[in-house]
Amino acid sequence: MSDQSVKTRPSREARREELIEAAFALFIERGFASTRLEDVAVSAGVAKGTVVVHFPTKETLFSAVITHYVEPSVARAEAITSEPGSASDRLRHLLYFIHGQLCDPHIGGIPKMIVSEVGNFPELARSFHERVCIRSRAAESELIRQGIASGEFRAVDPDLTARLLLDPIIMHAIWRHSLGRYDPVPVDSAAYLDNHLSIFLRGIAVEH
Repeated sequence: MSDQSVKTRPSREARREELIEAAFALFIERGFASTRLEDVAVSAGVAKGTVVVHFPTKETLFSAVITHYVEPSVARAEAITSEPGSASDRLRHLLYFIHGQLCDPHIGGIPKMIVSEVGNFPELARSFHERVCIRSRAAESELIRQGIASGEFRAVDPDLTARLLLDPIIMHAIWRHSLGRYDPVPVDSAAYLDNHLSIFLRGIAVEH
């Protein structure tokens, strides 16, 4: 083997990232059940043994996909709770951010995949729920609590209200990535979100 070939060989970290990128694309395209480690190897242009060295199971590979692609977005959502401004403005900012992530044709495909395969892979779904869903909803609950404390929002149940805020956005995103593509009159996602937030924020605002 020449010195040049050694120099151009991907580092361990670079190879790991290539495998995560290949797996991410396949999971979105085929789903978790239909994606094999062999498929990831072919897509990445390596031997299956190379995949196994980095990720012994498909579950550990999927976990790495969530860490690489999804958890940074969750951390960004959590950071919005500490930004300056009113609770309603930050809540609006948070929902626009989450909505954008869910409607993304790539990242947004992961929740749809989880929902479709939750019955066959409950541990996979449980892990995703803990690492992504609970944290995202907690950020919304925190902003609602802040709004109640500042006198912007009525004394509602923050956790239940956060569900009422987020669930329609999740359903809309799943619809977009599935049956929505066959809708004869496509829904304008920006208008949908604006309307939802307008009704929601008026509903929890303190009456003057």
